[in-house]
This record gives sequence, C-alpha cells and structure tokens, in this order.
Amino acid sequence: MMQLLLNQAMNAEAALPKAVDWSHYQDTVLIQVERLPENKLGNTLCSGVLIHPQAILTAAHCADEAVAMTVVFDVEKGARALKKSRVKRSQLVVHPDYHPEKSLYQNDVAILFLDQPAPIQASAIRRIPSRLQFGFGDRLARIGMGMRNGLNLRNFTDPLFVSIPKQGVLETADFHSVSGDSGGPLYSTSGHLIGIHSTMDDFEGRKNPHTYAVYLPDHIEWIDRNLKSRF
Repeated sequence: MMQLLLNQAMNAEAALPKAVDWSHYQDTVLIQVERLPENKLGNTLCSGVLIHPQAILTAAHCADEAVAMTVVFDVEKGARALKKSRVKRSQLVVHPDYHPEKSLYQNDVAILFLDQPAPIQASAIRRIPSRLQFGFGDRLARIGMGMRNGLNLRNFTDPLFVSIPKQGVLETADFHSVSGDSGGPLYSTSGHLIGIHSTMDDFEGRKNPHTYAVYLPDHIEWIDRNLKSRF
C-alpha cells in the first residue's frame, strides 16, 4: 500500500488541475524575512495564511533570527506587488514548544500580527476545524510561494495524506515542496484550513518524499488564546 501511495505521488504532477481559481486562495501570502546583514541565514522567503484580518500563520522556522518581515498580499503581480505590510519582531509570536534542535516540524508554527486589516475580502479567511477524518491516500491541497520558473507566486500542489503520526503533526507524500513553500497552508478537499507546511524530513527512518506539516486542529487553543489577547 505504501509503495502504491508513493507511485501515486510520483504521478501527482500529471493530476494537477490545468487551471486554478486563485480567487479561492486570496488568504495566502508571501512573506519576505529580514535578518541582520551578518546573519548566515540571510534574507529568505516563506509562505503564510490569514486566519484573522490582522493575523497570519506561518512556520516558526521562518522566523528564526528574523528582525522583521514584510507580508505581500497581491503576490499575483510579482515584482509589481504594492499591497504589503511590514511586521516587526515584537509583532511575532512563536509557539513556545517549538524547539528546532529536537524537531524541525513539531510545533513549527508562528503568528504574525498586522497593524491594519489585510487588504483582502474578510470572507476569504477560513476557520480551522476542530477535527476532520482522513483516509490513507486522500488528496489535500497545498498553496506555497516557493520559487518556480524564476517567480515566487501562488502555486498549487495536491499531496496525499499519509497519517497523523504524532499530536500536532500531519504527514503527507509530496514531491513538489521547494524552498519558500514553508508556512504555506494545507486544505482538506472540503476547503478547511488544516495545516501549515513545515519540512521534508527523515521521520522515524523514512526518507523523502514524505513531508510534514503542523496539524492545526491540535493547536486551536493556542491560536485562539493569542488572538483573544490581541483583539
């Protein structure tokens, strides 16, 4: 069964839709991460998703040693994008149980708070479900801003659900993850926001193409507590 799943994942590109209605994914954003000039990590790009008109979820590792972040909302315009919001380090909350030296994907989630509401329709923002049922090999939807063909724009992939191996962790078979996709949302086939893309990893001895995301239903309490403290 596992080999069949991997074979399906290898053929996933052929199954991708020829056209994606990006109006359904206006909640996804590009995040430009700024670090000090002497920082070895340098400036990087990540993805994120709105969960409130003034709050964005992304991967905690995207915030490592960041001094500020710039959120780009009209990413479809590429270098001509004008709708942006700068976020200071003080406006960033990283999950207290994220410890990259122990795991690159457990609790790998952070919240960015905006000074002003995002310039998108509030109806585009989705709620996180308390719990959903998945079957082995079910298709999910993932949006990421990783570079393809020289551009960092919204990109759609359809990874296969593998398991929820630990609390707060979602495992998928996904060959299409590239640098810049970290922090991007995963949605169920019903359109619910269920995950934040984290990393490819060797989880309990299994190699790529398995990828790992933060399973958001297990983090609702932490997310809601931080939103209520700000709004």
